[in-house]
Amino acid sequence: MASLAALASSTTSALLLPELLTTQKRDPFLQQVDDGVTARGRDQGVWRDFFQNQEGFLCYQRDGDVVPHICVPQVSRDAVLHVSHGGALVGHPGITRTSANIAQFFWWPNLFHDVVHFVHSCRTCATAKSSSGLRLVVDSFSIVCQSSSLHIGAWTSLALCPSLTEVTI
Repeated sequence: MASLAALASSTTSALLLPELLTTQKRDPFLQQVDDGVTARGRDQGVWRDFFQNQEGFLCYQRDGDVVPHICVPQVSRDAVLHVSHGGALVGHPGITRTSANIAQFFWWPNLFHDVVHFVHSCRTCATAKSSSGLRLVVDSFSIVCQSSSLHIGAWTSLALCPSLTEVTI
């Protein structure tokens, strides 16, 4: 399989793939999928898009997919997310590029949802990228009072801030 060979050629993935093969066999969901794959013919049933490749990986491939995707067990998803977002060779791409990089070779249920959560909780992205507007470390605030202002004269105005006008006794 050419795509698996390309994936295995990278240093980080070469360390990740043996772990995936071992943890696939211990994952309860993937064990259920594997049991369904071996118990029926490949062309029918709920697990029709799943199969075991020559290297022993449980893979997922829909009819339109060019290459199969390795099924990632629950315990290994964090490692795949770290390699694809924040790894030495990829930097910190956004949600779209991170999910595309992962989906090129891997699959798990709710992959996109996990990528969104992972990228949104990335401290490096939150502190370095100004496009998000949200920061994990620094609270956003405004010095300007958002309440209405009362015009007294041509050149002066008095802003009524609710927090300053409320008096607690």
